[in-house]
Amino acid sequence: MDAGWHLIQFTTNSRRKEPRNIGVAAEVRGQWVLKLFAVDDSGQIDGRALRRFGLTKDSYADWVEYYTHMLTVEGNPDQVIRSQQRRPGEFRLIPGGHTTSDATAVEFADQLFRELVVTDEPTASEPWARLLKQRVETVLRVAQVEPQPDVEVFASWGDDPAAGDLDAVKFDYQVNGDRTHLMDRLQLHRVNVDTSKSIAREFNARVTAARAAGAASSFIAFYSGEAVDAMSSDSMLTPVFKVAKIVDVDNTRQAVEDIHRFLRSA
Repeated sequence: MDAGWHLIQFTTNSRRKEPRNIGVAAEVRGQWVLKLFAVDDSGQIDGRALRRFGLTKDSYADWVEYYTHMLTVEGNPDQVIRSQQRRPGEFRLIPGGHTTSDATAVEFADQLFRELVVTDEPTASEPWARLLKQRVETVLRVAQVEPQPDVEVFASWGDDPAAGDLDAVKFDYQVNGDRTHLMDRLQLHRVNVDTSKSIAREFNARVTAARAAGAASSFIAFYSGEAVDAMSSDSMLTPVFKVAKIVDVDNTRQAVEDIHRFLRSA
């Protein structure tokens, strides 16, 4: 079945620009399901849990009501995105991607929430994420590449960036030289293959939007071959191949050669 998803982020400090994943909206065959941090299945909000973000229960309830209406009742994420482009705020709806899934909308939302949204308990994928970051930064250090970390660039989700549909997307690294290179770590070791594929498709969407806005023409994705082998599905890399060069960081020497070649290529 066709399935799609969006990510909801909250930025506690707009000056520091450190968004946190706070919810997901999943759609399967026209049915939308919304899951938000500190909101139980009956819609009750845990005010104590919100303290970690400096949010009050009343202010958060307004956003819960808004997203619930616009996504699960209206089924209109595009309207939400257009509205936040006109009036940026601390909450943002981010297009995730599309996939196929045999899960129901509720099951799909639960999977995404476990993988992508902040909780009080560490997820099973966190050790893989730390290992991937360590290997990527080892490769960059050995390659003597000093990127700018955690960058935000212009993005366009439409066909015409001049039409006023510019947005912004984030990448893990940026390297400037004869041209700009944007790079990301792809954490593909997930609960299931469908979620891993969603991560790859979400990267594809960000690259496409950044390229459409003229933010860069070169994109590089770092990944772990071990993680892909653990998921037993090479096909998850297909959306990545279509828009970027890929570097397997499990073999440092080969990865250094690859990154040098990609940075030199026209």
